[in-house]
Amino acid sequence: MSNPRSIAVYYAEIFGIPALIFGLIGNFLNIYIFLSVRSYRRSPSAFYLLISVISNLVHLSCAMTTRILSISFNIDSTQTSIIWCKTRQFLIGTYPPLALTCQSLAAIDQFLITSRNARVRQWSSMKIAHRMVVCCVGFWHLHSLPFLFYNRIQMNRCVITNQNLLIYWSSIHFFVVLMAIPTLTLATFGYLGYRNMKRLTDNGQMIGSDRQFITMICLQLILVIVATIPYGVYNTYLLITFNRIKTVEQLDGDFLFLTITSLVSLFNFGVSLNLYVEIN
Repeated sequence: MSNPRSIAVYYAEIFGIPALIFGLIGNFLNIYIFLSVRSYRRSPSAFYLLISVISNLVHLSCAMTTRILSISFNIDSTQTSIIWCKTRQFLIGTYPPLALTCQSLAAIDQFLITSRNARVRQWSSMKIAHRMVVCCVGFWHLHSLPFLFYNRIQMNRCVITNQNLLIYWSSIHFFVVLMAIPTLTLATFGYLGYRNMKRLTDNGQMIGSDRQFITMICLQLILVIVATIPYGVYNTYLLITFNRIKTVEQLDGDFLFLTITSLVSLFNFGVSLNLYVEIN
């Protein structure tokens, strides 16, 4: 069990498989709750979170499932199917940022709906929410189109062949798109929404909800940071050492690092919305 590759397999089986099952079940339950509860169906925030949980479900299904199959059972279709090589990269480039965008929009909507300014509150509506989601879905799908052109199978590996796209994916995508922007947005509008809710609570209009809301935002911030930084560090390291000749021991160590960081990053998309439903 001292071999890094064996540890990676053990980690995927002990941590990855239960996390995948928990995440899939939790996301399906979230979808059911958001669609069945009447108050949620009329709430723009709940609509944003519904799209977020659907995005989480797609991401877990394609990314975490294939990662576990590759690590634990040595089944990796990205090494043999160019279609799946391109499609998987397209999906993991689209749905994680879409999920985080919708969670950020939910925080913004909470700020809007709790504002004392009537004009500001008018921006919180289902009509605007539908338009925002359509724009976000279209934007993130367009964002990931280059992966369909520049992903190739080389030496039995599915890799990005364009150097500029590789640099973007390895550093900017993880540290800016998946961490910095969602963190700043959630922190800013989480604080503003909490301040608005605190005022309503002081007036006796929203008793107890401020604590639930700020807890949700804080937990989401922690998940984003903890899940994104390690995998971003790994991808940056991979980019720096891309042309370096490595020993078998170094390759096994890289494989263990990849396994741990990738499964931790995917765990974020299985628990974030579950925490929201539990809190509320």
